[in-house]
Amino acid sequence: MKQLMKLTLAFALAAVSMTGAAFASAATSQTPTVTLTDSLDSWSKTLSHTSNVTLTNIGTDASDGDKSVAQRKDAKAGSFIYEIKDMKSVNVKIYFNDAASDSNNIKLYASSTNGKYKLLKTSKDKPKESKGYWYRVNYSVSSLPANTNYLKVELPVNTKGSYTPVISEVKITSVKQKDLPDPKPAANELTMTDTLDNWNKTYSHTANWVLENIGKESSEGDASAAQRKTNTTESFIYHIQDIQSATVKIYFNDIDSDSNNLKIYAGSTDGKFTEVKTSKDKPFELKGYWYRVNYTVKNLPAKTHYLKIELPKNKKGYFTPVIGSVKIISLKPKVEQKPTDKPVDKPVDKPVDTTTPAITGITDSLDDWGKTFSHTTNLSLTNIGAESTEGDTSMIQRTSNTAESIIYNLKNMKSASIKIYFNDGSSDSNNFKIYASATDGDYKEITAVQDKPLETTGSWFRVNYSVNNLPAGTNYLKIEMPANTKGSWTPVISEVKVNS
Repeated sequence: MKQLMKLTLAFALAAVSMTGAAFASAATSQTPTVTLTDSLDSWSKTLSHTSNVTLTNIGTDASDGDKSVAQRKDAKAGSFIYEIKDMKSVNVKIYFNDAASDSNNIKLYASSTNGKYKLLKTSKDKPKESKGYWYRVNYSVSSLPANTNYLKVELPVNTKGSYTPVISEVKITSVKQKDLPDPKPAANELTMTDTLDNWNKTYSHTANWVLENIGKESSEGDASAAQRKTNTTESFIYHIQDIQSATVKIYFNDIDSDSNNLKIYAGSTDGKFTEVKTSKDKPFELKGYWYRVNYTVKNLPAKTHYLKIELPKNKKGYFTPVIGSVKIISLKPKVEQKPTDKPVDKPVDKPVDTTTPAITGITDSLDDWGKTFSHTTNLSLTNIGAESTEGDTSMIQRTSNTAESIIYNLKNMKSASIKIYFNDGSSDSNNFKIYASATDGDYKEITAVQDKPLETTGSWFRVNYSVNNLPAGTNYLKIEMPANTKGSWTPVISEVKVNS
């Protein structure tokens, strides 16, 4: 009986083991893969190629209608390389001339690091004649070595000559990589995105720039990009406190040109800049020989408050590259809050100190929060660019498109004036509300008078709001920026004056 139980248990364990193996096999076979097909109309999908390999047309009759193939220019061996993470298999379609020649020959090599390449054993199907003594053959490797991230395709020397064989198509299957999430700012960070529809978000720029449309097909629908007017080194600067990282999207023309190039500099002041090391992704082909590349800089030096982006002179010409957008991540400004047990937007009423002379007026240029009584949390002190604000380098701006406010406390206020800047004369961002209260509890909206908007630069306008004859006993004045259709970045408050 015991022997029977042992035998039964042994069979059960064997079944479990086989089932586990089957599950493991199924899991392996179900690993998601993707296939890259390179028809070799351009070099955009390769990492590199030797200088003696060119893309040409040997005649559509000879190559089953294919108009672009890779061919050597001389009798030496030539090659090109692909960089794809975790490749699994490859198929290479070639055409060679003369069935009796030794030109039906290519070599494939694999590497994990683009350093030490290992020659691979290939299999090939039976040559199929096309026309004019040309034949088609498919070379394949069904199982590449583990961790194959680089694949070299080589056209060896042969007795026939440089014109044969030619490579028509390469197909590579690899493990599908998990999509990387868009970089998101941390809780203590802010993101500024400049699509370069205008110069509003920049601090300054050199003279030879134009905001141009290079064609939506060439720039993925982007209707405005920064382009040089002359083939000279040009730059523009952003001024944002405590910049942490940045991404610059460019479009450049012709994969073989030197126009895939830009430089980024960091500075704590506008004047002392240090070039920072950039990384860039692989060029992505669009249309008309245009390519997109993202340049990134991370871990910028501490106290980076200025970022300069430079397009150097190149051999191709002024029209390439162009800058499509800039994204900058910076630290959130610390909210300066007066000591109180109440929340920032609901402070306690302060008793008037009768032992010191009463303050009869406040002029607040908003370099800090020192003269305000309180403010809501979604406000920051920032610089939108001295050109836009007539030299002012510090003002209040909302960090989200919500109604936000500041409060001033002065006994028996009589009048007030507020200088603001807003963007786009036709927008609804030229809009403020002003409230008065005796106790910081029951606010009443007050009608304000505004003067005629005065254009400064880059579609920015200055307006002065004023209120006179405030209600008797006004000790608190609330200034509110409502939500608008334009966005959180406009309007900004530059200066507040309160008189009693």
